[in-house]
Amino acid sequence: MSRAEYTPKKDRNRLFKNTLADPSNGVRDHAILRLLYGMPVRPIELIRFSTCDFVDQQAVVNPSEKLVIKKEISFSGLERPMPLLDPVLIDGLQAWVNWRLENEWGLTQTGYIDLDTPFFMVNKNNGFTIHKTIQDGKERFSTESINRIIRKRFALNGIEGNVENGLRTWTLDRHHEGRDARAIWQLRGDLRFDTVQNAIRNDPIRLGALVEKVF
Repeated sequence: MSRAEYTPKKDRNRLFKNTLADPSNGVRDHAILRLLYGMPVRPIELIRFSTCDFVDQQAVVNPSEKLVIKKEISFSGLERPMPLLDPVLIDGLQAWVNWRLENEWGLTQTGYIDLDTPFFMVNKNNGFTIHKTIQDGKERFSTESINRIIRKRFALNGIEGNVENGLRTWTLDRHHEGRDARAIWQLRGDLRFDTVQNAIRNDPIRLGALVEKVF
C-alpha cells in the first residue's frame, strides 16, 4: 500500500480545478477534496458528517469558530474543534449544497435541504456506506465507498500517495506556518502525540532544504 504524500500547492490547484470542471459529480468531489486538504479530517468522518454539521435551515454554510467534530463522527471517538473559517473551503461546500438543491438530492418533501441527511451523498437519498467487520474482537471499518472516489480523482490528476494525502498535507502546511505541534495534534484528534511528531519529523520539504544546505 502506498504511503500518504505531501501534495504541493500547484498540484492541489490542478486537482481542485479539474475536479470542479468535471460534469460527472465534480461539484461533490471537489467539496470532498477541499475538506480533505482544508481540514484535518479522515474519510470515515466525511461519510459520517450530516448536513446539519455544516448547513443552517436556509441551506447556507456559514463561517464558524465554534464548529466541532462530534465524538460520534470522530474517527477516534474524541470530540475536537474544527473551526470553519477558510472562505475558499466554505465556497466549495456551498457550491455542493447549491448543487444538491438544484438537483433535489437530500431534500424534504417541501423542497428544503434535509438537515438530517448525510452531507455527502451518492444519489438523491443515500450517503456513502461504511462497512463494519469484527476482527480479533475489535470493530474495524472500511470506507472504500468514498476511498474509490478520492483515488479516482488523484489518478486523473497525477497525484501520488493515498487517501490520507490531505491530512499529511494539512499537517505539514500548519507546521510550515509555525503552528505549535500540540495545537496541530488537538485539531487532528490522534490518540498519540507521536503520530504528529513523526509526520513533522519526516517533512519532505524540511529534509529537502537540509540536503540543499549540505551540497
